[in-house]
Amino acid sequence: MSGFSGHEAGPYEALRRGRAAVDRLASRLAVNGGTLREVTATQVLLAEASPRVCFQEFTSAEEAKAGADWMWWWVDRGGTCFGLLAQAKILKVSGRRWTVDFGYTTKGHPQSQIAKLIEAAEPYSVPAAYILYCGDRKYRATLECSRTHGGVPCRDRERVGVSVACALAVQEAAKFHQSAAVVEVFHDAVPLEDIASPVEGLDEPIRSLARELDEELARFLRPWGPTEQPLALSR
Repeated sequence: MSGFSGHEAGPYEALRRGRAAVDRLASRLAVNGGTLREVTATQVLLAEASPRVCFQEFTSAEEAKAGADWMWWWVDRGGTCFGLLAQAKILKVSGRRWTVDFGYTTKGHPQSQIAKLIEAAEPYSVPAAYILYCGDRKYRATLECSRTHGGVPCRDRERVGVSVACALAVQEAAKFHQSAAVVEVFHDAVPLEDIASPVEGLDEPIRSLARELDEELARFLRPWGPTEQPLALSR
């Protein structure tokens, strides 16, 4: 993990660059009838966002234990560390039916992936999140959501090809909306780069991935303070 350099783009631009690279890949594959794959999209995303946003990929065994695909870290001008524990999912469509297996359970592991993801984030004091690979507008043409964003239909929003959703919100959506959870989660997800400051050269604190938090949950999602140090990743 390295500190901030005045000659580097901020984390917003790094994340935007990663999201745009995945968008281009998805579009090129679609032209030839190809399908974006989760592992490939993740590798492109991580590579393009680095080195400004450092990453630690998890092995298959580590993912089975922690429910995460990778950990992201970046440092602001004041030395404050921000992290994100992430699990990637592709929005899949069959006919007009959209699915994401938010209830996934690894064989031999009775605890759900999402429960392990949330639990694993706690020692690091970082938010647990789902990174959603959502394709382009053409791909999302049959995704039905009656709500809008600033007058724009949900599925037609800009920059949501790679979106991020708080794992706690995903867990609640899966519990209460079941088969409709994917639409609820997509609607509430934000473009990836929007978790960082859009101000050029200025690293502001990470934006919360949930709304109207109670005090206990706010503490769980709060990033490290300027005088604190993050836990080292262990293999």
